[in-house]
Amino acid sequence: MTTAQLGNGVEIVSKANAVLDTLRALGQAGVPQIAESIGEPVSSVYRLVANLCEAGWVEHGTQRGRYRIGSKIVTLSGLVESRLDIQRISRDVLWPLRSSTAGTWSLYVRRGLRAVCIEVVSDLVSAQFSLRVGDSLPLDIGAASLLLVAFMPASEREAALEQLLATRPSGRSTAQTRNRFRTDADQARRTGLAIDLEETSPGVATIGAPVLNRRGEIEGAITLTGVDPAHARTSAVRPPADLVSRAAADVSARLGHHEGIAHDADHAPVLG
Repeated sequence: MTTAQLGNGVEIVSKANAVLDTLRALGQAGVPQIAESIGEPVSSVYRLVANLCEAGWVEHGTQRGRYRIGSKIVTLSGLVESRLDIQRISRDVLWPLRSSTAGTWSLYVRRGLRAVCIEVVSDLVSAQFSLRVGDSLPLDIGAASLLLVAFMPASEREAALEQLLATRPSGRSTAQTRNRFRTDADQARRTGLAIDLEETSPGVATIGAPVLNRRGEIEGAITLTGVDPAHARTSAVRPPADLVSRAAADVSARLGHHEGIAHDADHAPVLG
């Protein structure tokens, strides 16, 4: 792409943004009104609005010849708002825990076949675990990933499992991997917890619990990294597991989920 082409592309995006800003401010508007607002010729705005309609960013309004912001933009803005809500709420819940808990708290959400970290709250000692916002894991590695899969609707979970298996190198028994994955996912859903033993952070265990929205759908997973791995399969895991469960339940409640989420540290799946 030449510099001139790049410049033209930026200019078009800028004009499209101006159209959307106008529609956001006015609700609905005709092309002449939009053209006057953004200072562009009516003929150019007609073409631009037609392209935006084709992309789903703009749609016909309730009155003939008038336009409004399209459903695709509304959907995208809703996704961003949801992400920001869970991120902000999780920060509010987790930040007070950093001074009373040794370890690193994280929030993961699903993006395709990966669990992506979108929030990290850590004490100074636990900064060694090097968890960063933007880090991601395949959906078959780690406590957060297992929870994000476990609480999917059954059909989505099976589809995700098949896609994950398709990306794995040959050599391992597909049937064995599938059965183990299903067993761990079922166990995580029943117990409301998952534990990974040095699977994502060497030398320590990570405990995770699900975050659900008001409809009972999985929104994310809260994890605590830094638990003594020697405690992962003993009753000593109960106190940190209870803390993680309460934190996840608090975030879920603030997202509108008020039904209890089972948590059973003694029978939670241990990965790794």
